[in-house]
Amino acid sequence: SVALLIMFTTASCVNVIKDHPRSQYVCEVEKIKKYVFFKYRYGTSGFRGHHETLDSVIVRVGLLAALRSLSQNGQAVGIMVTASHNDEIDNGVKIIDPSGEMLDHSWEQLATDIANKPEDEVLALIQSKYQALNLDDNECKNASDQHCSATVFIGRDTRPHSLRFAQMIAQAVSSVNATALVRDFGEVSTPQLHYIVQRANMSLSTQTITADIYLSEVLSAFKQLMRLLSQSISASPTENLAAATSTSKLLGSLMIDCANGVGGLPFKELQQELSDLLDLNLIHLPSPKFKVNEQCGAEHVHKQRRLPLGLQGKEAMIKGQRLASLDGDCDRLMYYYLDDNDVLQILDGDKQICLLYEFMKPYIEQCGVKLSISVVQTGYANGASLDYIEQKLGLKSVITATGVKHLHLEAKKYDIAIYFEANGHGTVLIAADAVKRLQNALDNADKNKLSKAQKTAIEILLQLHLVSNQAIGDALADVLLIEAALYGLKWNLAKWSAIYQDRPSSLTKLKVKDRTVFETANAEQT
Repeated sequence: SVALLIMFTTASCVNVIKDHPRSQYVCEVEKIKKYVFFKYRYGTSGFRGHHETLDSVIVRVGLLAALRSLSQNGQAVGIMVTASHNDEIDNGVKIIDPSGEMLDHSWEQLATDIANKPEDEVLALIQSKYQALNLDDNECKNASDQHCSATVFIGRDTRPHSLRFAQMIAQAVSSVNATALVRDFGEVSTPQLHYIVQRANMSLSTQTITADIYLSEVLSAFKQLMRLLSQSISASPTENLAAATSTSKLLGSLMIDCANGVGGLPFKELQQELSDLLDLNLIHLPSPKFKVNEQCGAEHVHKQRRLPLGLQGKEAMIKGQRLASLDGDCDRLMYYYLDDNDVLQILDGDKQICLLYEFMKPYIEQCGVKLSISVVQTGYANGASLDYIEQKLGLKSVITATGVKHLHLEAKKYDIAIYFEANGHGTVLIAADAVKRLQNALDNADKNKLSKAQKTAIEILLQLHLVSNQAIGDALADVLLIEAALYGLKWNLAKWSAIYQDRPSSLTKLKVKDRTVFETANAEQT
């Protein structure tokens, strides 16, 4: 057997690690001050922290992504530079697997180990993991061999330090002794990069795929979905309660707070593309003058229960209007409105689940294809939502541990599943096998003697699959799903909000020395 190629202990890799040492902070122990290395842990959000402490982590994640790609026969792996809903002073980095989903859970501990290893040990660790991959007949004998290639896609949010981090990642990946394809897609939302990675690997187009595939495919499916809904419910715009009285557009008007973040970029395109359907007004668009998430965004509205800064003082003007907020990387969504008593009514992830399942349920029942269905939530879900889903919609929610990776893994067990955290992070999953069975039933409609209603139900479900992000929570796709649901149900936000009253609850944060010593059970409910 030919020895495996030295991939990660080259002079170039050594220089990358040497030039970006781990960050330290001053710690006082028994009145003695000493320098201590930061400890990093890879979780659902990847690595995250103050941007000045992340240099070493950034380059090491670049090397890890190259290793992950090599382990997957050179398929594209994504790296997203973002700290999502955190303050602008923070940043972070997370890896996207070739499936378009989050990094495989079995690799999280390796990521943590690589981030914390001493400079003189980390490359030997990565090289040993590469050798342990056991590539069998595909052993790399020369760096130019096809099976010795690594493909890494990079995306970033609009924070001022994200460009530098993206450049550092590219440098790290290029230092590996392999044929490396590094593609920087620039400023894209987190869900957009997940989508690009997934589509590139599905269609074997890693070298040619462009970022605009995301919006072009999602919007095409949404427009077809709206055509189907318009035909099936035979409703004129004036009959639709979701439409504002001052407009003749089918979906009325919607104002979206873009959190001064990267989500504003695709939403500006969406604003133009859907101008015939929706009067879309955008505030808190990305600008060097304003900080990401500062006094705006989904986290601000949900946790502070306050309007974004750009709407404060304009309460009389916006009363009763349909409003929504994204977070800094566009993977969370909050809907809300000011009621007649000037009370801010928030439609969080729990209510988004209820709306979407209420909308989809008749089509699932009418389609004539046997499908397993689930709704997935966390222990943070308000108890009133659990009761509504069980008593009104006839489905018992599955509860998982906190963290979108847990919800996503559970949701994948079913043909159709809707999952959301209360914070507005979620999506609708329709399994590939379910799509195949639905398409097969439609292709054989005459043979199966499908009614017009059954065919329409299948067509709507297939378009919902194409609109919803199958890899991750996606605020843009979720806006489209919610707008379609409101139109299909003929609901306005007041009717949606009134489906149940949240039970009183309080959410507080307590800082402890080591949170890992606390153990929970029953999916963190006890």
